[in-house]
Amino acid sequence: MSARMRYLPALLIAGAGAALSLSAAHYQERENHQVLQQRLERILGKAADGIAERIQNYRNVLRGLRGMLLVAGADAVTQEQVARYLANIDVVHEFPGARGFGYVRRVSEADEAAYVARQRRVHAGFAIRQFAPTSGDRFVIQLIEPIDGNTVALGLDLASEPNRRRAALAAMRSGSAQLTAPIKLVQPGATAEPAFLLLLPVYDLGVIPAPAERATHLTGWTYTPLLVRSFVDGMIDPSEAVTLGLEDVTDGRAESLLSAAAASVMLQTDSEITVFGRRWRLSLSAGEQFVAQQGLPKPSTTLGIGLAASATLAALALLAAAGRRRSHEVRVGQAKLAAIVDSAIDAIISKDLSGRITSWNRGAETLFGHTAQEAIGRTAAELLVPAERMDEENGILSMLAAGAPVADLETVRRHKDGHLIDVWLSISPVRGAGGKVDALAVTVRDITERKAAEERVRAANARLEDTVVSRTAELSQLNALLGSVLDAATGVAIIATSGDGVITLFNRGAELMLGHRAEDMIGLATPQLFHDREELAARIAEVAAAEGRAVDGFTALVIQAQREGAETREWTFVRRDGGRIAVSLIVSAICDAEGRIGGYLGVAVDITARQELVASLNRAREQADKASEAKSSFLANMSHEIRTPLNAVLGMLELLHLTALDSRQHDYASKAEMAARTLLQLLNDVLDFSKIEAGKLILDPHPFELDGLMRDLATVLSGNQGDKLVETLFDIDPRLPAWLVGDRMRLQQILINLAGNALKFTERGSVTVSVELLGREEAGARIRFGVRDTGIGITPEQREQIFQGFTQAEASISRRFGGTGLGLVISRRLLAQMGATLELDSTPGVGSDFWFELVLKEEEQRPPATPCASLRVLVVDDHPAAGEALLRMVLGMGWEGTLAGGGAEALALVRGAAAPYDVVLLDWRMPAPDGLETAHAIRLGGGQPPSC
Repeated sequence: MSARMRYLPALLIAGAGAALSLSAAHYQERENHQVLQQRLERILGKAADGIAERIQNYRNVLRGLRGMLLVAGADAVTQEQVARYLANIDVVHEFPGARGFGYVRRVSEADEAAYVARQRRVHAGFAIRQFAPTSGDRFVIQLIEPIDGNTVALGLDLASEPNRRRAALAAMRSGSAQLTAPIKLVQPGATAEPAFLLLLPVYDLGVIPAPAERATHLTGWTYTPLLVRSFVDGMIDPSEAVTLGLEDVTDGRAESLLSAAAASVMLQTDSEITVFGRRWRLSLSAGEQFVAQQGLPKPSTTLGIGLAASATLAALALLAAAGRRRSHEVRVGQAKLAAIVDSAIDAIISKDLSGRITSWNRGAETLFGHTAQEAIGRTAAELLVPAERMDEENGILSMLAAGAPVADLETVRRHKDGHLIDVWLSISPVRGAGGKVDALAVTVRDITERKAAEERVRAANARLEDTVVSRTAELSQLNALLGSVLDAATGVAIIATSGDGVITLFNRGAELMLGHRAEDMIGLATPQLFHDREELAARIAEVAAAEGRAVDGFTALVIQAQREGAETREWTFVRRDGGRIAVSLIVSAICDAEGRIGGYLGVAVDITARQELVASLNRAREQADKASEAKSSFLANMSHEIRTPLNAVLGMLELLHLTALDSRQHDYASKAEMAARTLLQLLNDVLDFSKIEAGKLILDPHPFELDGLMRDLATVLSGNQGDKLVETLFDIDPRLPAWLVGDRMRLQQILINLAGNALKFTERGSVTVSVELLGREEAGARIRFGVRDTGIGITPEQREQIFQGFTQAEASISRRFGGTGLGLVISRRLLAQMGATLELDSTPGVGSDFWFELVLKEEEQRPPATPCASLRVLVVDDHPAAGEALLRMVLGMGWEGTLAGGGAEALALVRGAAAPYDVVLLDWRMPAPDGLETAHAIRLGGGQPPSC
């Protein structure tokens, strides 16, 4: 082989090594950038988590403050009570950025003056101040603690500034905490910094109501003003050499809250988070200092090492050529041994005492990636052993050379591609003819999967331990917070028990209310100790009767909470000194995640003063009711005495009409009679109304004939019609029973009231009285009575007003038409006694329709009048509705009917009829020819009445 060919492999190796070194340097540069980006993202993620956790802590304080407001009453809470509640909180250090915690009161415009007056009794000079004039409810800052530095915020109307108002309304609608858009605070020293408010709604129910009811029950918000820069302070460790930026991007535009600008920015990343209704973008930028701190390999170093390694490999290539012949001889000598172990799954390797490999089976090729040709003749230290394990390899060789045994061990070896493999080694010495160890055999087994499984178990255990430690710390913190909240609620007794009734919690409010110390109660007593014995015994008896079994005292207290989750009941508590307290006690079950009850929570509020007030109000109401009852009884009892002289006046006027009177005297007498009848109707209405109010109006049901009722009604209405161009129509269902059972007089009174009103308020057109059979039920026939007119109509706003006593739709109607306004009230009350409701459909300018449904018992059939045989009837009426109503009645009787729209059409039908009509029903008030003229013309034609 020529010299050139001998050096060619070394040159190729050097060239390839240089190319690989350049590639490795480029790869290292990309890898460094990826690692730096990941570390930057990890820092940003930690900051985002910290911001979310910190804002949750602020929200928790607002929840506790809301609970105190609900327990003590928002209007009763004072600045001193809020200060005591927040006394255990280091606002500056525990809640950076918070200027304080306070309460925003919702005040209507109508209540503004009274509210300001109340507040001025607490804060002299208190006034509601606005960013800009606005109408509607005020959202007024009523309390804030600490007051120092925040005095300027008292009385500020948040509703007068759009960002604050939107956040407050969003919190009200959602029932949860809400952040405002970026704002500027009004407090001194804070006006230049970006800030925001965190608002939590407060409802008067104590719980979050259904969405549709939240606006009704909202009383205000607990809130805290936050400065952005102080709020995020401490989220990034200064040693990280990075800069944090914050933007609000909720409304589609970025508004900077904290600038992330930094000189010589080399890396930057950002992330968006949602925090109580706002979308924030967090950005993190880093420069040269951050990159230098990471200690990553430099690409130039990688390039230098690669070039040096390439030169070394080129030199080794020259040496390898010389060693190949020797390796070939070695391989031939070990061919038999290789055949024996070649098929083994484990790697089986033999070495001499210098560590040089003399055999290499297929298992070794599979495990380490080196072929036998590549491995034999090289040392294990060179080929397989990592640098940090060289002492281990040398120790094994030394022990074997000294004849000492070597135990099996677990270690790591290097694969051909450079990655490390977890292996188990079994090392056996090979002795020569003289018994001296001159070689060793090594069995190598891959235990990577086993090691990975063990590592997963260790990692899981470590995570579990970290989680336990973290959760324990969180639980301790939460318990401390809960204890502070419970002790702050001094006006409410909060008592918790285990499932068997032993007290586990007894707050400061319970100590003050009952006089017992918590240490004397917790774990030692049950709630029966301070319950009134007689009340508890009565409750035990009540529950035992309902359950059909004996129950103990604690079960009687909590059985409803067991089944329904909560119970509210009034009890009498007995203090340690023997004093008695009336309380409202809410008992609720404490359940775990699976719904199992682990105990009970009782919240008691002293209602002694409230009960005394209620008793006083009840006494006053009873006195007023007695006075009203005496008045109504007097009027009801005087009805006969009032009517008797008035009926005498009417009788004398009737007699006066029978005497000889001139026209003037007749006019005077008629007007006097009309006035007397009007007065009688007025008295009847007033006295009936008084009877109804006194509860002395009693229905008198008896059988009556429906046709007779309608005839009498027609007679009355004909007298009310006067000279108006109004037709009174009756639309009677022929299927109706002839006889019914009911209070005929009161039913007629109702129909007269409704139809009389219809005639009064209708200048022209028609008034239709309809009676329709809707069906038959077990209790009787369901009948719909209605009165429809074409009068002035009633607006929706006036509908409820007309059913109030002595009231009409508007004052001008009373002046124009007169009347007391009692008719509809009496009718509605009478129908209520009959089990019916007066309904109304009306359109202003079109007319009104009053109707009601009654179920009346049918009277046994009485002998009916002998009906005529089938008749041919001609109905003549120029009013379409009246004509159609009459025609329906005719057809309902089984007769043959024809409708004519006027006298001329009727005469034409009579003259052209194949057979004469048996009956002609005429409207006498028609355009020419009118009813009388048409009847005269028909009679001249020779019509004869039918024979029945």
